[in-house]
Amino acid sequence: HEDFIKLLQKNRPEYCFMQIQSPDAMDVETIKRMAKFTKIINWTGDVKNEQPWYRWLVEIGKHVHLTLFTNQTDVEILREHGCRADYLQVGFDNVWYNKRIASSNGPEIVFCANEYGNFPLSNFRVNAVLALKKEFGERFAVYGNGWDKYGIRTRPVNNVSEAQLYNNAKIGISISNLNLERYHSDRLLRIMGCGCMPLSHDYKGWHKDFEDGTDIIIANSINQLLSSCMYYLTNGDEQRQIIADNAYINAHSNHTWEVRCQQLIQLLKKYN
Repeated sequence: HEDFIKLLQKNRPEYCFMQIQSPDAMDVETIKRMAKFTKIINWTGDVKNEQPWYRWLVEIGKHVHLTLFTNQTDVEILREHGCRADYLQVGFDNVWYNKRIASSNGPEIVFCANEYGNFPLSNFRVNAVLALKKEFGERFAVYGNGWDKYGIRTRPVNNVSEAQLYNNAKIGISISNLNLERYHSDRLLRIMGCGCMPLSHDYKGWHKDFEDGTDIIIANSINQLLSSCMYYLTNGDEQRQIIADNAYINAHSNHTWEVRCQQLIQLLKKYN
């Protein structure tokens, strides 16, 4: 922190972009000192829905130039506390997550996610995984940590393996841990970026970025999740491919990090 403050004091950059997501990583007094020499933009892709976390964000939010979130709910919370805040969605790595040569191996339905067990939608995610496993057997697979306690033997995957899984699969599942306005994990964009059809839970504000039946399929219950998977695996292959192609175009046209940088520039102009 001291070294960085000296750097700011020496160079006086117009802006300092930070991705700070934990009170342990940055205290309020340090932010105050940094803010004397630059305009701090603090972006977080994290969501915690915990009061201590919000209190910390508000405390540092009063001293930084702009706080950016990947959901509209947290934007409004900070604004209500007198902080300057806005929305900047997460992007995805469009080099790793792109179309590749598919192999014949691998499940047709894929869900890459860790099971933490302490979020509002944790039970929904677990029940969805168990239902998909029961209905589709080896045609479905979940990858990540924490699933062994439900009798599911699996493993976490890195970006190379995950991209290949989406290229092999017909359907990629996207279920977040929280239901906040316009919030989705970058998992959704990674699915789309590989040309796999995304099937998402019904989260608030999804219609502002996607169109159900065009570049995404939305399921508002586990039964609908199962029926959608069954339809697109058996009768809707051509329609599924159209949706997957549209999702691919949307992701690579509107949701790369390059696009997010351009959106950040517009936000800086807005709050200049």
